[in-house]
Amino acid sequence: MRYLLLVLATGLAGVLSSFMWLRPNAIMAALLGMSLSLGTIRLGQMQTAAGGHLSWRQVLWTGLWSGLLAGVAMALASEAFYPVKIDRGGHEVDFGPPQLPFWAPLIMGVLYGLVLHRSYYLRRFYRRPLAAALVSGCLGCFLLKALGTAVYIVAIERDLELSDTPGIVIGAVLMAFFGAVPFAWLWIQITARLDPAFSSPAWADLKKRDDPPAEEAPKTATTPTT
Repeated sequence: MRYLLLVLATGLAGVLSSFMWLRPNAIMAALLGMSLSLGTIRLGQMQTAAGGHLSWRQVLWTGLWSGLLAGVAMALASEAFYPVKIDRGGHEVDFGPPQLPFWAPLIMGVLYGLVLHRSYYLRRFYRRPLAAALVSGCLGCFLLKALGTAVYIVAIERDLELSDTPGIVIGAVLMAFFGAVPFAWLWIQITARLDPAFSSPAWADLKKRDDPPAEEAPKTATTPTT
């Protein structure tokens, strides 16, 4: 039941983070959040079964399959719910963000999966796991979204001139700050509160367990005194 609540809550986080464009972006962000939560649930189960250990290979493969699941779902949603038509003086016009090619959500889903599952993994090695996950996840998603937006603008608008560069940079930064950062922040916050494996084992327990056992001090013979 707790895992179901986690999946639904991260889906809602995706909707809330897409306040700029509710359709189709909110639907796509909800699918992204829920798909990636399936990955962290699996990682948490593997971590518990292994006594607190996770390997980079497990994190990599989980990020890939959950991100690919999210990418396929987002690509299908983008095709199904776009374009949004509104009536302007008897004429229907498209309204909303530009439609993405089918490959774009696929790639972004996989990359988001890798970034956020990496932050889920790294939190285990810090005294404050939530803060570590937030910094790593939000910064990674910000850079990913900014770079992806800039590349997309340049690839689609091929007639851009050098003078348009400042506008591209500013647009990419704003899209990343208002799009990727709220999603990552909400997703990690909800995961930290609803995933039972997020803060277990504690950093101190891991450090204590991984430290080599202390050598016993040599015993010195004592002679009885009379």
